[in-house]
Amino acid sequence: MTRTGPEVRAAATPVPRVTWVFASLGAVVFLPAWFYLGVAPASLSPLELPLVFAMGLGYLLAVVLSLAVPGRIWVPLWAGPAGFAVGYGLLLLVPGLQSSRAVVLLSAVLGTGFLLLDRVVGPRVRFAASALVAAMVVSSVVVDGAGPSGAGGAPVRVEDSEVRLTGLHGLRVTTFSVPDLAGRTGGGLVRADSVLVVVDGAGDLGILHPDAPEGWRRIEVGTPMDIEPMRAAAGRDDHAARMRVMDLAVRRDEAGWELYLSHHVFHGEEMCFIVRLSRVRLDPALAAARDGETWETVFETDPCVPYLQGDRKEPFFRGNDSGGRLAWLEPGVLLLTVGDHMLPALAGDASSDYGKTIRIDLRDGGGARHFTSGHRNPQGITVADGVVWATEHGPQGGDELNRLVDGADYGWAWTTLGTDYGAFTFTPDDSAPPEPGAREPLHVWMPSLGVSDVVVVEGRGFHRWRGDLLIASLKAGHLRRVRMRDGRVVYDEPIDLGHRIRAIVEDARGAIWLRTDGPEVLRLEVDDAGAEAWSACVRCHALVEDPTLRGPHLGGVEGRPVASVAGFEYSPGLRAVRGRWTRARLDAFLSDPQAFAPGTAKAMEPVTDPEVRRRILDHLRAAGGY
Repeated sequence: MTRTGPEVRAAATPVPRVTWVFASLGAVVFLPAWFYLGVAPASLSPLELPLVFAMGLGYLLAVVLSLAVPGRIWVPLWAGPAGFAVGYGLLLLVPGLQSSRAVVLLSAVLGTGFLLLDRVVGPRVRFAASALVAAMVVSSVVVDGAGPSGAGGAPVRVEDSEVRLTGLHGLRVTTFSVPDLAGRTGGGLVRADSVLVVVDGAGDLGILHPDAPEGWRRIEVGTPMDIEPMRAAAGRDDHAARMRVMDLAVRRDEAGWELYLSHHVFHGEEMCFIVRLSRVRLDPALAAARDGETWETVFETDPCVPYLQGDRKEPFFRGNDSGGRLAWLEPGVLLLTVGDHMLPALAGDASSDYGKTIRIDLRDGGGARHFTSGHRNPQGITVADGVVWATEHGPQGGDELNRLVDGADYGWAWTTLGTDYGAFTFTPDDSAPPEPGAREPLHVWMPSLGVSDVVVVEGRGFHRWRGDLLIASLKAGHLRRVRMRDGRVVYDEPIDLGHRIRAIVEDARGAIWLRTDGPEVLRLEVDDAGAEAWSACVRCHALVEDPTLRGPHLGGVEGRPVASVAGFEYSPGLRAVRGRWTRARLDAFLSDPQAFAPGTAKAMEPVTDPEVRRRILDHLRAAGGY
């Protein structure tokens, strides 16, 4: 029998409804995360993903409740909130997961609206609406894949990518050039959920998306630091150039983000300078300040240090000895390091904020006190499992690693394991015992590395480094990986990178990012595949001469004449090859030894996979074979 009228419409309804449910589910999961968090769910951190999953589960439960009571238009008004309340409650049962009431509210309103719309529209309208919602979801993914939206900066480009070897991991080091970060030295780098926030010493702010660094964008908020008062009052461009933004910190609030910057301020009328902690509230996407929001002062050091020093009132400003590093001690409590600006008497003055770390309780309206004292130029600080680690510049030598304890004195400017510049002793008295009560450093570097940032590796990517300290170096241009056991340093591994490294952060997926003092940002990823591929070669070859092996050593092989290692009996096929080894020739040899050198020894099997050959050659270069 042929059906007509309402029967046809009833039969046609289920397919559009299923399509509608899945399209609207995608919107409930994707759109609040996109609009509020600034990224699609695929780019969220592991701690954020459960939030969008919980909202998807809540919506499906709301759909079931709504369909269970057909016909009444008001049912979604209670089914929607009930479903999302259950999803949110399940999320709260798991400690440590990140939640956002704003995302929950947006998802609940959106989902309830979809349920109401489903009640009042017919199949054809529902199908058209499904297509529209699906297009919005796809658009959010496409935009996110291209990097965060917002004001684009100068194009970011990949400058280099190479493999380097460390004691426990192979590293893939990718160097990105960010022209917008070509300002003065200083600045910092932090993680804000799934993205990285970067600032240079001039106060220029931007966002890097770990999955798409080329999608760099600026944060549209001006810097709170102004160097013109110093330039106008002092007439010294070199001193004005030493004013800097030193670090940044972020935290999420219900309406978006709070961003904190530590920086210099010069008071022209009084001819003195301070270190200030400033705050601005940003929108959820970290794109710009919220409407009506400007920079506000959270903390200022005391006293305001006179610019004219000594009996002759000479201009003096050492902004590069400023400290200024930030770390969250606990939710709502910031630690700020303040250097002595090369005025040691300030560090020894208990009433001065210089040469100290400052504990700033933001929960009490900005209450601040000294946390530790006796510091010269603390350039790195981090907190992990309640332990506060800090790095500090010594004078000539004597760079320190310290474990900070509330109320402790670390001895500057009375004791140090370094020396005065141009001398072999330290002025107070290098034979004198440490200042009574002063804590000795855990570790000291001689000569100085110019230590900077410090982090504790979480190990999502670098699992063999989990719990180790990574310490940046400005002067030496490398990282130090420090392993601690029972409160002592058991080893200290240098990892040469060839850049002045200012800041370190581990992203949500375990890659390690380094902010340099130039426009370069480095990404470190685990690349152990080269070492695994190389393992097939070590049966016959080494990087140095080893008479116990059948093959010649491969140290410095690129550029070396083919078949030229003295004392090794090459096959006639290889002896007949003229010229020198290049990467292309090495690749051809690995691919098919017989085709490259007919008559060569047949002990080696061809490496037919080009990716394995690339890994072998990358490993050989990293190990010093190039």
